[in-house]
Formats: sequence, structure tokens, C-alpha cells
Amino acid sequence: MKKILQNFLQLLIGIPILAVVIYLLFFSSKFGIFRQSKSLSTLDLNPAPKAYIDTLGVYNLVNDYRASHGLTKLLLDPYMCNFAKKRLKQIHTDFTHVGYKREVLKTYCQQCRDSGENLAKGQPDESSIVQDWITSPEHLANITNPQYSLTCIVVDKYGAQWFAVQEFASNF
Repeated sequence: MKKILQNFLQLLIGIPILAVVIYLLFFSSKFGIFRQSKSLSTLDLNPAPKAYIDTLGVYNLVNDYRASHGLTKLLLDPYMCNFAKKRLKQIHTDFTHVGYKREVLKTYCQQCRDSGENLAKGQPDESSIVQDWITSPEHLANITNPQYSLTCIVVDKYGAQWFAVQEFASNF
């Protein structure tokens, strides 16, 4: 009787495990052989914007572009970041360079001399931000200015749109 009970318990435990394996092999949407595949007509050819844009990714792309043109890499400056964060809060309601003032930047960054600013709005990812900047003569001039040695980039989402601020300065 004890042996029959053990066999019965093993069978009860084995059935759910077997059911899970069968489901995964045949019917699961990820692994199953009967899963539905998307046809070309149901593929999303315009994916939604990313849930996160990496500020460091934008910084690296800008520096890669500078390096490819024989320029030194820009150094991140924490004091400039305080100013860039302030500007980011301003531009989501007033997307202009009106709030940018070199004198104000100097109150955040004592060693900063000549300076510039790039703004971006609505790009879905890091490469789109940098691509838009390098195809704009004014933004490209900031990115490729050999006098600039310091930078800070901040990116944030307001509503459904991404905004980016890049501040530039020379420290000599």
C-alpha cells in the first residue's frame, strides 16, 4: 500500500510539470512551435521612442565625432551640469536660447570662459540628438569649436518628448 501511495504522489507531482513542459514546447508565444509569427503587415516599422535616453551615450557620441575630426574630447564639468539642469527645466516650457546667458553660466562655473549651448527637443534616441546637432551649422560649430574643453549634457523627458541641453565652455 505504501508503494502504491508513493507512485500516486509521484504521478500527481509529475503531471503539472509535464503540462508546463508541453505548454512551453507547443503553445508558448516565445518558444512554442505553434506560436504565431508576425507577418510584415503587422510589424511596427516606426517603433515608439525609447523609454530612456542615455546622457552618457550622447556625451560619447559627441566626443567620438570630435575625435573623428582631430579635436580633443570634452571633459564633463560638474559645475556646468548645475547650470545645464537649470536650463533643462526652462526649455521644456520655453524652447529657446533666450534663457541662456554667458554671465549666468559663469556664476556656476568660475573657470569657464567662452561658452555655447546646444538644445534638442523631440528626438527619440541618442544618435538622433547628435545627428540633428551635427547637421545644423550653429550646433555643429559648438561641437567642433577647438576652444571648448568642458561640457555637460543633461537629458530628460517632459510629457511625451525628450529634451536635451549641452553646455560648452573653454577653461583657458
